[in-house]
Parts: sequence; structure tokens; C-alpha cells
Amino acid sequence: MKFTEEQKALVLLAVGQKIKFYREARGWTQVDLEIATGIPSTTISSYENGLVDFQISNLILIATALNITLAHLYPWTVSYM
Repeated sequence: MKFTEEQKALVLLAVGQKIKFYREARGWTQVDLEIATGIPSTTISSYENGLVDFQISNLILIATALNITLAHLYPWTVSYM
């Protein structure tokens, strides 16, 4: 299955919103997550706003730092997939 650009943008935004949700639930700022992962806070901000495609290695770092699994970040049940 090939994603349209609109579908891709929706997935990126959904993943970014989940990163933000779990980061804030932990009481962390983007800088706190940067310190925990080594990923620049500007990149984290771009992920959270769905502005850039993420690298799976960075998602693994983020999930590990937030003490969640990758499954917590993926919008598996969204209707546009």
C-alpha cells in the first residue's frame, strides 16, 4: 500500500502528538527530552508538530527515554490507513 502525501502528513502529526503527550505526561520539556536522548530539541519540536519525517532510530531513543514502547507512538487504528 502506498501512502498519499496527505496520509503521510497525518501519520507524522499523529506520532508527533503522541511524543508530546508522553513527554508532557512525564513532566518533561523538549530540552529534558533532548538531554535524555541526545536529539536536538529543535528536532523534537519538528517531530511533535509533524513537520519532518522521523528516523526510526530516533523514535527508539524517544520511546526508551519516555519508558514506553514504539507501539505507544504509532497510530495503528487510525481510519485513513
